[in-house]
Amino acid sequence: PIGFINRYLLEIFIGLFSLRFFLQQGQKLKMQPYLHLPISLKRLVYFFQAFSLLSFHNIIPYLFFIPFSIRYLWQGYPGPGGAMFWLAGITLILLISHYTNNLLRAILTKNTWFYVLTISVFASLLVLDQVINTQYLQLFSEILFEELLRQNLILLGLLLSLAVSIVLYSSALIQQNLLASPVVAQHQRTQRTNIIFAPERGQVLNLILLELKMIWRNKRPKHYFLLSVVFAVAYIALMLTESQVFSSRAISAIIGIFASGTFALNYGQLMFSWESTYFDGFLARNIRPEELILAKLMLLQGSCLVFFLISLPLFIFLSPNLLLLHVTFLFYNAGVTSVLMLALAVRNQRRVNIARSGSFFNYEGFSAMHWLWILPTITPPAILLYFLENITWTALLFIGGIGVTSLVLSKRWSLFFTEQLLDKKYVMASGFRQYES
Repeated sequence: PIGFINRYLLEIFIGLFSLRFFLQQGQKLKMQPYLHLPISLKRLVYFFQAFSLLSFHNIIPYLFFIPFSIRYLWQGYPGPGGAMFWLAGITLILLISHYTNNLLRAILTKNTWFYVLTISVFASLLVLDQVINTQYLQLFSEILFEELLRQNLILLGLLLSLAVSIVLYSSALIQQNLLASPVVAQHQRTQRTNIIFAPERGQVLNLILLELKMIWRNKRPKHYFLLSVVFAVAYIALMLTESQVFSSRAISAIIGIFASGTFALNYGQLMFSWESTYFDGFLARNIRPEELILAKLMLLQGSCLVFFLISLPLFIFLSPNLLLLHVTFLFYNAGVTSVLMLALAVRNQRRVNIARSGSFFNYEGFSAMHWLWILPTITPPAILLYFLENITWTALLFIGGIGVTSLVLSKRWSLFFTEQLLDKKYVMASGFRQYES
């Protein structure tokens, strides 16, 4: 048991870091309400950095590691000394994971492209290690924790130095982000012909282009897009390399949903909240509601095709046996997931600050319904694949057929949601005018 755990510990910590990354909120958002107090910014940052350690992500692992060390290490080989060194190494790695999460959030706020590049390179190395079967990560994990069991003080000191360095660097970067004031770029104003937003292109296409422009020019929706790309490439690649984990077709439905539908799932939930600051302008202008709805539906459906193409090479090279499933869920995401997300979007009533840094971890605008909405999206295909696992072709044909049928009915869906929008638009507008503290 000791050798087995030591060999896979680093992979376990990487998996726990992924959960921490998506669920743990950044420290900058927590410190904002206290910036007016007569406390030095440096002390405030270090206080919240220390206080952030009281997280269940840092506590739950000990529910396994402490009993394991008592049962297999303390009472047997290598004894109390080795057990204490081993637990100290576990603690330092948890600290490194915790403050690396804070550091990456600070980098995400300051330089999104550097963050995306860092995560992509790291994930690519992990995938390559699995694909070519070198297993360097497992080998390094085994050596690292075996040396800790031998009470290697130098190695423990190196882990401590790395943890302290990450704490200091992440604290300094958070402090810089809090001190930074928005800089308004001065561009020379020139008379240019408006080629993109031309009347002859039609209102629907102009609305799609307007929303794409909004996504790219504002932090939070742009982070949703960039992190969707990271998820579609890095995380899907990691899941595909662990083929034995996803041997069940029902579980592999998760891959199908997120490979092509990750952007629609995350961005589509708040589709009207993104425009909450100028939603009244849409109501006042000569914009037909049915064209607004159709533009949003087409944007979600188009995103499914884009992310299908982005993740397609991964399925071809890493898991060609799931290629048919990937194609099936393209139609399901475009036909069903997009419609379900739009059904949630026409119920948006919370104002969202799109200029605020965030991405998947800023939960402004979310309610309990947003978390529960994943159930009607992912449960039906998972159940079908589970009960029809022995006749997978039938299950995939049925799931894909539902998606194609819904795509054919896109015009009717747009008319249905137009009625929903007309019925709820004043309630939505009233909610968007409320500023949340």
